[in-house]
Amino acid sequence: MEHIPTLDVVERLNSTLRLAWSDGTDHRISYADLQYWCPCASCSPQRDDDNQSAERRKRINMKAIGKPEIELVGRYGLKFNWQAACTTGMWTYERLWLLGDDGDPDQGQPYVHGPW
Repeated sequence: MEHIPTLDVVERLNSTLRLAWSDGTDHRISYADLQYWCPCASCSPQRDDDNQSAERRKRINMKAIGKPEIELVGRYGLKFNWQAACTTGMWTYERLWLLGDDGDPDQGQPYVHGPW
């Protein structure tokens, strides 16, 4: 993607995260989807295999998910701190935009870590 609008508003709702962007786009992403699409090195490989992916989704959907605490990661993105889930994934603004826009921030590919 060429240009990601500036993230203007982050709002923690009961079961979703609301993201309002400078171009007027308003995304709502469920906390379950945020946990499922965690970009960390432990979680992301679990989506590369269909069976593991389905099991991951099932585990996430079976538990109660509370609102995460949110930290800024410089100008890079956001980090979500959950009470009972992975807290190591750092979300770029581009990844959040893609998840809100089409639901697959990996764009159908295995997730690759790092800036390369």
